[in-house]
Amino acid sequence: MVHAPYVDKYVANSYFSKHDNLVDSNFEDFIAHDILSSACVTLQGNVKFAPKLTVLHQKLIGEGSHRRLSSSLRLKRSSESISSPPKSCEVIIVERLPSGVFADPFELQHLVQRGVFRDAAVFGDTNLQLPSFLSNRSLVEVHVEVGTNLTSQQKHGLEMHMELPLHTRYQPLGHGFSRVEFASPDLFLRCNVEGKQHVTSCLFPLDKQNAKPNDGHPVWEVPCGNREHTEIVSALTFISAVVSALLIIVASLRVAAVALHYCYETLLKQCLTGSTLLVKDRVFLLQEAARLKYFLVQLGLLVACLAKVGHLNELGLITIGILLSLTKWAKQIVAQPSDGVATNSNFGSGALFSVF
Repeated sequence: MVHAPYVDKYVANSYFSKHDNLVDSNFEDFIAHDILSSACVTLQGNVKFAPKLTVLHQKLIGEGSHRRLSSSLRLKRSSESISSPPKSCEVIIVERLPSGVFADPFELQHLVQRGVFRDAAVFGDTNLQLPSFLSNRSLVEVHVEVGTNLTSQQKHGLEMHMELPLHTRYQPLGHGFSRVEFASPDLFLRCNVEGKQHVTSCLFPLDKQNAKPNDGHPVWEVPCGNREHTEIVSALTFISAVVSALLIIVASLRVAAVALHYCYETLLKQCLTGSTLLVKDRVFLLQEAARLKYFLVQLGLLVACLAKVGHLNELGLITIGILLSLTKWAKQIVAQPSDGVATNSNFGSGALFSVF
């Protein structure tokens, strides 16, 4: 009997189209009923191509909250022969990550662009900012190309080594460390097998039961926050945020003061001498007014943010009112027509009015 080949690009794609969250029992049923039933059992009279997984070792590399999950495996070609060997193959490694650990999809895509992996994708909860108690589990699928190395005669088989970068989420408050244990990955081999009429892509599961495992599963001891330090950490965080905001406000006011000083001198010169503003003065004045508006907007946003904590709603409204008054005043003064201004001044003023 010939079963239809599994045609999805990613093995996990079909699972997450039917399920919202990663549950081990559901995923194992999915592999048994959806993947294995659609794999190529026989193909055009050829004997089943079934490479054997002989070695599977996993360990964690690195220290701290950013580590790499190292996987080493060895594939050995079956003693059974086939009349038409595969043209090309790739190993698919599916890591069902435990709760509290995630993989950065942008980091994986960077590795794909560098040629480290043939392809990689993250399924499930991809929100990188959520703590472990608010997030769901995720799954990482990595494709590694092996080409035609499986068909070549190798004494010890084909050896592969892969390092998957992982990161920990913030653990619930407690004492000591939170234990995160990794299970063995799900392994598949996808090969392009040539039939009588066309080339078919077939997916073969790699049996882990006969592989030589490492001593136990990798374990990551993730530190937990101490509940007794909550008030101290919150106070220091709030003080740091307020000091940073005040420094930004001081820097903004200093730049705004310089801009206002120049605008004042320019307008005072016009009033005393009765002369008109030159085109370059108009342009510069508008640029300074736009810059002043930018810093005042930042000031208003900072005040609005602080209003949630310090009840500064009235001050925030006053700041925004001053901002609108200054911008309208600048446009009215600078946009006044004058006979002594060059003909292209209207173009310069009109183009720069768009900043308001």
